[in-house]
Amino acid sequence: MELRASLGKIEEMKRKVKELENQVRNRDHVMGEVVAQIREVADHLQTLAV
Repeated sequence: MELRASLGKIEEMKRKVKELENQVRNRDHVMGEVVAQIREVADHLQTLAV
């Protein structure tokens, strides 16, 4: 019975790891978009300053 409970816990932890990996992937994507937008704004400001 103890082994079965441990296997269940392992499966639960695997699901949680996958969920967290997806969250990190999504956050990385959002951060990439933010960096791109900041670069666009910086380019625009530099154009205005000239």
